[in-house]
Amino acid sequence: MQVSLNAFLRTGELGETWIGKTAGEMVGYLGLPDAEGGTSRKHRRPSVYLYGIVEFYFSRDYPYACIGIFVDYEKADQFRFVPEVEVVDWPWTRDSKRTEAEAYLREQALVETKVRLSFDEEDRLVALYFQEKSPHDS
Repeated sequence: MQVSLNAFLRTGELGETWIGKTAGEMVGYLGLPDAEGGTSRKHRRPSVYLYGIVEFYFSRDYPYACIGIFVDYEKADQFRFVPEVEVVDWPWTRDSKRTEAEAYLREQALVETKVRLSFDEEDRLVALYFQEKSPHDS
């Protein structure tokens, strides 16, 4: 499997992983996550799976489908996913600035992207987030 920043920004997909895949499908494809979270006394089933610096968020109801993908640059200096994945173009790191990200978006003709970008107070890239569109967003 290959992943690319350009494809993620255009589609919200990381290779063969995307919104709507179930937790079971993700584990079947990627293997066991590095960590799990989002549990409580009320919700025993994990709703967050971590692979490298990528967090997948799942619905709490069957079929436990992926509802969000979060790339957290505060966890590592550069993009990390699973060892079996070939990263073909991912130039952004934790030190990437807002101006670099904006230039990349212009160069790639990504005027509109499905992915939200977050920056800290020093304009360094902190996170990328893709979430399924809510029916209330129309």
